[in-house]
Amino acid sequence: RSRRLLQGGAMAQAVSDALLEKDSALQRHLDESFRRHERHIAKQYLQLTDHFQAWQEGIAQRCRSLERHVAEQRASQVEILQSLRAQAQPPEETKAGQLAAPAVAAAGSP
Repeated sequence: RSRRLLQGGAMAQAVSDALLEKDSALQRHLDESFRRHERHIAKQYLQLTDHFQAWQEGIAQRCRSLERHVAEQRASQVEILQSLRAQAQPPEETKAGQLAAPAVAAAGSP
């Protein structure tokens, strides 16, 4: 009977050892999977950060370009308006000459 108890105890110990080994192997596997996923997430985070920074720089560059274009358009509009105003207003000499000509003609006519 004690032999059976010893054999039973040895079997229980063997099963316990096997379960502990399996548990340890599963824990190592989970730890490695967790580390692998952490590395993958860290890599994706860096890629997303890089892409976001590149996107921000692209948007900033487009904004600066658009601001320059708007400034150029405004300057062009100012030049056009100044040119139109200059064309719409006759020079002072011409105004004086136009006003003097009818007065001279009126004074010279009998």
